[in-house]
Amino acid sequence: MGDLDQAKKSLYNYHQIWKEYGFVPEFHNIAENKLHKRDGYPLRPEFIESVMYLYRATKDPHLLSIGADVIDSIIHSSRTECGYATIKTVSDHTIEDRMESFFLAETLKYLYLLFNDDNFIHNNGKT
Repeated sequence: MGDLDQAKKSLYNYHQIWKEYGFVPEFHNIAENKLHKRDGYPLRPEFIESVMYLYRATKDPHLLSIGADVIDSIIHSSRTECGYATIKTVSDHTIEDRMESFFLAETLKYLYLLFNDDNFIHNNGKT
């Protein structure tokens, strides 16, 4: 809605959860700082998508460090021999034997767009 200060505040709250668990679980009670039954992370794109759009709007370098945290977590806990596995439980980083297609199609796309300014999406459309 254009309220960048509120967007940063919300995103920083979710980043605190990321720092605590290494990922943002599917459901989390922020007010009580409690995990719910669906406490996995299937490599969803929404968090990093928000980081990317907020970075594009503000150019705040702290958002790049959040993106780096995301990459580090994914490589550390989700990487397998043949891809990246869904995190079954964020509290202990157990993995499932599956990788959702949106990880490749969306999560990696938004990470790429966050760190690469030299692409056709971020220019004026002439190239």
